[in-house]
Amino acid sequence: MTSNAEAAPILRWVFRRGHEALTCAVETAVARSSFDVCILPHWDLSVGTVEHFSAPASALRRHAEIASRLRQAGWVAEYGAGCTS
Repeated sequence: MTSNAEAAPILRWVFRRGHEALTCAVETAVARSSFDVCILPHWDLSVGTVEHFSAPASALRRHAEIASRLRQAGWVAEYGAGCTS
């Protein structure tokens, strides 16, 4: 993910399944005028992924798609918006 100086969180959900947790977030990438969808598994941040979108609707749609797939796989979400790191 980008640093707080470059990113502003829009939406950040933590998903849990058993003892595992991962974060799925949408952030505004201020420096690039774009939107990032970030998936960060808490057990290994080095395998986190970031997808870039030019429109907020596209990023939010992708977040919803990921959240749906995670729920289908047995993950439970803790919802939040505008959370800080």
